[in-house]
Amino acid sequence: MEEDPYGDIGLSSPFKESEELDPSLKSKSARRAPPPAINLGPSNASNWKAPSPASPTVLSPTSPTANPLSPSSSSRASRSRTMPRLSSRLEHRVQDIFAEDMEPLQADKLPELNRWILSVAVVDFDLDIGPVVAKLYPNIKLDAPDRENIAFSSFPDTTLFDTGTQTHSFKLRLSQPIRTNSGGSVREYELLYGYASFLQRKDPTSKRGYLQRSVVFLTHLPWVGLFDNAISIFGPMFFTHGSTMIQSGCLNICSWIFNRTRFTRLCHHD
Repeated sequence: MEEDPYGDIGLSSPFKESEELDPSLKSKSARRAPPPAINLGPSNASNWKAPSPASPTVLSPTSPTANPLSPSSSSRASRSRTMPRLSSRLEHRVQDIFAEDMEPLQADKLPELNRWILSVAVVDFDLDIGPVVAKLYPNIKLDAPDRENIAFSSFPDTTLFDTGTQTHSFKLRLSQPIRTNSGGSVREYELLYGYASFLQRKDPTSKRGYLQRSVVFLTHLPWVGLFDNAISIFGPMFFTHGSTMIQSGCLNICSWIFNRTRFTRLCHHD
């Protein structure tokens, strides 16, 4: 039986223990550093698309010290690499995403962004109703059931750590297609792929004792290799610098080199 290229997507890397935070950083937390320039672009053509492994059961990694980049594992997706990807980098602070407003994306940039992603979603956990989509940039029209599905899919079924970040991905069929206008042509997308970076950290101000938040690339493209690499870079930077990184990241994605022939061939293959 051939593997369904639209199948549910899972990603992983072995668990690495978090680094101890430098106490000297705490005294600097009040001063907000300017957001750094970021580069989310794919390094080579192999990042455009990677095969989608079968949907895994979320289990604890069996080998915390395994090297996912070893020659024996780089040639194919092993079972251990279908688990959620864990990050060993813990940021010393989490920026309030509602502390400042973002400028809307320029109209001439929107078609360039929509070649790759449709929107960036920020999902928070509300104590009364559960996960909610707190922000969409740029804003896209979604029905209430679709927003709810995105919110719940953006949080993992279980976490493999007490404090840290992990990435995962999901696929949804929308109740109403999303329409985009690119170069005068209108496109409709019934399937939506999400590539999420999830953060959990202790928060004494929360009744749950933890802050839980996800930032998600929402796209029509099932390209695991590209978007998992991008969200693994973008997520920790967003959790540190806040909303300014969303606009910076979107502008960076707009600058990705667009090869129409290769892009069309990959889309038709999917």
